[in-house]
This record gives sequence, C-alpha cells and structure tokens, in this order.
Amino acid sequence: MKNEIIFISTIHRMSERVASVMNRLQDDFDVKIINSGQSSFNTEYPANLRYKEYISKYFSKRNIFNTPGLSHRSEAKSNKNSKHIVDIFKKIVSDKTVAVILDDSRCRDHSYEIYSIANSKKAKVFSNFHGNTTFKEIFLSYGLSLGKFYDHIFVMGDFERDFLIKNGVDKSILLSGGIPENDSLKLSEKGDDYILVIPNFILKREVSNNFDYCDRPRFLDAVAIDQMKLGDLQQKLGKKIVFKVKDRMSTSSQEEVDTLISNIHSGIDYEIIHNIDSENDLISNSSCILGYGSTMMMKAIQMGIPTIMYREFGHVGNFIDHPGVINLSDSYDKIISTSLSESEREKFLKRVVAGGYNFNSTHHYLRSFYDKL
Repeated sequence: MKNEIIFISTIHRMSERVASVMNRLQDDFDVKIINSGQSSFNTEYPANLRYKEYISKYFSKRNIFNTPGLSHRSEAKSNKNSKHIVDIFKKIVSDKTVAVILDDSRCRDHSYEIYSIANSKKAKVFSNFHGNTTFKEIFLSYGLSLGKFYDHIFVMGDFERDFLIKNGVDKSILLSGGIPENDSLKLSEKGDDYILVIPNFILKREVSNNFDYCDRPRFLDAVAIDQMKLGDLQQKLGKKIVFKVKDRMSTSSQEEVDTLISNIHSGIDYEIIHNIDSENDLISNSSCILGYGSTMMMKAIQMGIPTIMYREFGHVGNFIDHPGVINLSDSYDKIISTSLSESEREKFLKRVVAGGYNFNSTHHYLRSFYDKL
C-alpha cells in the first residue's frame, strides 16, 4: 500500500493553484483531501464550482472529506470550523501519513493542532503562499510572525524568498514552487478580443489598509475609472472593455456589479463578469489587462500580454520591478503599444515565479517537495 498525503483546502482560489500537483502526487501516494470553508462541497458558493469539479473528476470519492458548509466568510475563521477540520484530520491521519499540505499560509485556530498531530506521526507539514501581497504584511500573511505550524512553505519564487532570507527567515524552510496551475497556459492560444480590467475593491467599505507603494488605498469609483482613461483606450484599440469582478463571500456580487455600473460612463462599451469557467481563457483572449497586483496578473505576464498594475489599487509586492506598475496619473501608452521584450519578460519571470518562464512550475514544486520529504 502507498504512503499517504493529506491536503487541507480552505480557500478554493489557493487550492486551484496546486490542485494539479496533488493530482500528480497520486502516482506515488494515496492523497486524501479535507475541504473546508469556501472549498467545502457543502458550501453553496458559485465561485468554488470549478475547484469542486476538478477534485471530483481526479480524486476518488472515498478520499474526499468535507466539513459543514459556510453561509458567511467569517465562519471559516471560527473555532467551530477549525474543530471540524481537526476532527476529520484525526479520523484519517495514520502511521502511513508522510506529509500534510496546507493550501494557505495564514495561521488559523486548527493550524497548531494539525501540526502537533502530524509531528507525532513524523509527517512533514508543507504550506503554500496565500497570494501576492505587500512585503509589509508578508510575515503575517505567510504565517511567519506567529508560532510554528509548518515545516516548509512554498513561495512564488526567488525574489520573495531572497527578501525573506534577508529579513531573518531560515532559508531551509523556504521553497520556490512557482504557480503550478499556470503551467497549463502553455496550451492556451493568445487572442485579441477585449480590454480586461481586474479591480480589487469596488465597494469603499471593503478597502483594506494593506497597501504598498502608494499614499492611500483606492477603490474603483468613478474618479479612478476616469483616471484610467478607459474611454480613450477603447477608442484607440477598438475593443470592448470587460470588467472581472472578484467574488467575495463577504459581499453581494450583485451589489458590486450595480455599484460598478453606476461608476462607468455611458459612452463606454463594456461587459461585467464574475464567475467564469476558465481564468486561462479569460486572460489569454485579452488584448491588454489593467488592474492591481493580483496573483492572476502573472498569467498575463507569462502569456506576454501587455499588463498594467496601479499602485493605488494595492498589493504590488512581487510585481514591484515590473515596468507595468504605474500610478493612476501616469501614461500607459508605451506599455500598451509595446509588449515587454523577450529578455525583459524572461528576466522578470525567472526571478519572480519559479518555472514561470517555461511553464514548468510543477517540476520545481515536486522537486522541492520530494527533496524535503
């Protein structure tokens, strides 16, 4: 019989980045999955359907375990939800468990107990980076400012790994694993169908202060849309503008859509979308992309699509050396009209995303995993 790995999924977006790696690990291990919070199959949430479908397709039903569903995002952080995770973990962990893999690097109530139990079984615990974040907040977001609850963490690439080492983190725990999900982009064909806008916050009450490289945080109100000069860009490129609204359990998608509609000038030809079947198709069919420092933006850069990220919309982090990072008041004409040279794109991606340039993050991830196991 094979040794076992337990994958704990709490947020579908985080889990999707590494789900293909969990599938590959089934070649050598019996992979069991605990779905909790937004990832639980019992949580009614349209945004997690893509993750549910992938897991249901590639993993045996007997190895999929789900906690009770959520009705609000805050319940994911509750003691009750953490207890559900620990209860399932205790039932399925065994002496054959050699590794536990966490989809998210943020510390939760269950984190320490899971680590303690895994330790007692001599199983290694691996964590995965939460997502691109400000380097002011990276220690909290990556679970490095609290007590130990994992043995190793997969970070995006050497850029942030070097930053963390310079700031006192033990280099032996840091593994550059890239974004394995993005490897499938090598199969995508580039289109030229629309101008894609990816906002962070649309509702003012949702804006956080977790920002870097700007004086104050901004949300996508009418003033910001004016400053982005979307009407001029549309006239220049002759393309429809597509706004991709980020799904959040804490807000109503319809409220965000209605607010966005009220902020957009009547002269702009646009469409608003939120739940999508494929992020890869959405990105690859874009003429250019404007937004904030979302991890999703790496897909565009890997595809060689002109990419603009506004400092005022926040979460610059790993993107800081990318020439597409500008202020709302800056001109983006040169960036839109001329893509990065191949040498510039190669230099950026090889530094920031392990395996990002050649679409082989999975190789980097698995090599580090087996090396530390």
